[in-house]
Amino acid sequence: MKKFLSLVACAAMFFAFTGCGEDDDDTDAGQPTLTWTANPTFSTTEITPTMSVVITANVPNGIKGVSIKIESPAQGFITALNAIISVEANKSTTTPVLDLINDPTVVAALKLYGVPTGTDLKDKTSVTMDLSNMIPMVLGLNPEANTTHTFTLTLTDNKGHVFTKAVSFHYTGSTDKAS
Repeated sequence: MKKFLSLVACAAMFFAFTGCGEDDDDTDAGQPTLTWTANPTFSTTEITPTMSVVITANVPNGIKGVSIKIESPAQGFITALNAIISVEANKSTTTPVLDLINDPTVVAALKLYGVPTGTDLKDKTSVTMDLSNMIPMVLGLNPEANTTHTFTLTLTDNKGHVFTKAVSFHYTGSTDKAS
C-alpha cells in the first residue's frame, strides 16, 4: 500500500503541474505557462529509474481548481485510487478523477507524500516541483510490459480559463526496475 500511495503521490505531483496548454487559444496574457526542461514537448516518456522531472508552472491568475483523470491498464492501481476518492461521481472502474483541491480524502492522502493539494495549490501563481525521484516509483508496482499510463490534468484558473493536458508515461518492460 505504501508503494501504491507513493505512486499516487508522484503522479499527482507531476500532473498537478503539467497540464496547462492544450486549450491555450485565448490570447490573454494571464494564460498559464509550463516548463519541463528535460521534455519540453511533454511527449510520452519512458519510465526509468533515473529521469529528470523538474516542472515549473506559472499561473498568473492563480489556481482555482486542479483535477487529474487517470487511465491505466493496471486495474489494481485504478481500484486503489478509487479507495482514496470521497466524491462518488469521481470514482470509475476505468478512469477515476482525483480532485486535488476539493476532495478532502484525496487532499489528505496525497499530502502525506508531499503532494501540493488544497491550500498548497489554491490561488498559487508559481510552483516548481522536482519529481525526479518519485515518478520512477511506478516501477516498484511491477507494471505489465508495454503499457501506457495517461494522466489528464484539468486546471482552472481564477479567471475561469480551463486548461487540459494529457501526459503519458510508458513502461516497455525493462528488467532495470527501481526498488
